[in-house]
Formats: sequence, structure tokens, C-alpha cells
Amino acid sequence: NLTELSKQIHQSNKEKGFWDEERNIGELFMLIISEAAEALEAHREGKFADLNTFLERVPPQTHTQDTNYAKSMFEAWFKNCIKDSFEDELSDVVIRVLDFVGSRGYDVAPIEAEEESSDNVGDMLCYLCELIIDAKKQVCYSAPSLIDIEYSLYLVIDKCYSIAAKLNIDLDRHIELKLKYNSTRPYKHGKKY
Repeated sequence: NLTELSKQIHQSNKEKGFWDEERNIGELFMLIISEAAEALEAHREGKFADLNTFLERVPPQTHTQDTNYAKSMFEAWFKNCIKDSFEDELSDVVIRVLDFVGSRGYDVAPIEAEEESSDNVGDMLCYLCELIIDAKKQVCYSAPSLIDIEYSLYLVIDKCYSIAAKLNIDLDRHIELKLKYNSTRPYKHGKKY
């Protein structure tokens, strides 16, 4: 349930200090776009997640263990096998959108990703950025109905899932792992905002 996940993500980000002050809409949407740009850079550099090695080193049953050893193993292997990969950055796009959705109390329908028509990652990510900008316009300028805003945000998430499907990426798994990793990070993940 994406709406429920958006509430959980937003609550976690509040606990990390990201919502201690009112957030600027432009910054929020540019941060979403920056994740798409980082995904392209990861793709250019051939940085893809090594999920098999990660799961061999940190089996799923240890992901929920609350010991210092389990946490440090998870964090170390995540950094080694997944962090800053294409999959990780695509996950960040969805996480940032869902954080925004949670901050506004919006509702997002279940994802039924459309088939991706392009074979070029640059084209896919460029169109994703267009959808992000359109969503920002819906939120800020055109005063549409709530349904229009929610649908525009849904289209951004849907596009991420269609890219993932085209590239045989288990996006739900990567989102789950990134959220777990983010829980180990410091206040505002060590950043200004």
C-alpha cells in the first residue's frame, strides 16, 4: 500500500529532522530530479547493485535483527553492494516522492506500471524528469483538484516502476533495503536539508 508506505517514510524523515522546518517545494522537487540525474550517472559509470552478494553476506532474516552486529553488517554490505547504484538512485526517486505524498496526506493508488517503450535510459529518465516537473506544476501553479495532484505524483512513481520492469529491477526490494539503510544514517543524513 503506497499511501501507507508514504506515511511511514514521512514519519521516518520527520524523525531524522528533514521536516523540522517548513520545506520549500522547489527544493523538494529538485531533490527528486537530482536522484534521477544520479541514476543516469550511475548508469553511465556502470554502477549497478550486486544484490546477490548483498543477500549472501546479509541474509534477509538478519535485516530485522536489532543487534549492533547485524546493523553494522547491513550498513557495511549495503555501502559495498548497493549504495549509489542505478537501482539505489531510482529507489531514492520513489522514496522522495512518497515522502512528499506523506507530508501532504495525499493518497496514491497501487502501481500497475505501464510497459516502458524506450530502450534508452537517458530517454526514460528525461521523461521521468518531465513528469516530476509536471507534478510540481500541479502542486504549485495550476490549482487543480486533489485528484489531479495525486495522479501526477502517481505517474512519477509509475514511471519509476516501468523503468525498473524494463531493466529487470526488483524496485520494491531496493526501496525496502534503502529505507532500512536510511534508518542507520545520522540527523538529516549529515546534510543541510
